[in-house]
Amino acid sequence: MSEITGWYITGTHPENYKVEIDPRVCYKTSPSMHLHSNEQATQDDNGFGTLMQQFQAREYRGRRMRFSGFVRTEDVTGWSGLWMRVDDNQQNMLAFDNMQNRSIQGTTEWNHYACVMDIPSEADVINIGILLSGSGKVWLGECEFEEVGKDVPVTDGSTGAENLPSGPQNLKFDQQ
Repeated sequence: MSEITGWYITGTHPENYKVEIDPRVCYKTSPSMHLHSNEQATQDDNGFGTLMQQFQAREYRGRRMRFSGFVRTEDVTGWSGLWMRVDDNQQNMLAFDNMQNRSIQGTTEWNHYACVMDIPSEADVINIGILLSGSGKVWLGECEFEEVGKDVPVTDGSTGAENLPSGPQNLKFDQQ
């Protein structure tokens, strides 16, 4: 495994995954990152490996940010996806999306994927990466981290307070 500046491998079972720059498999003309499982990684294991990085959230607070890239997969038995997490200074998670609800499985050609979230004012750290759960191979290329407008929907699964009732409901359980 060669080191990739700014990135590191982790996960529940990082020892079951390898990562390298792959100059043979390119998106357009740029080399890709290749994350793949070894013999120990199985779908039944529920383990995963992820290539990730962390950086300060300070300059992104109050902005809607998108982490995106082009992903290609081969024989993914579990699932794969980009992910993004925002933490406060106590390491409490403020926002999270790992694409599990729209995961990449099996063998796919290059497709563009993204995680979009609002960065809260109390954000301290932003984490981004790609994960592979189970066995298989995944390539990632042409990543971007950019501000987007409020017209681009967030992908963290939050519905926002505007969709909630204005107060508690049916506290006496007298309605079904």
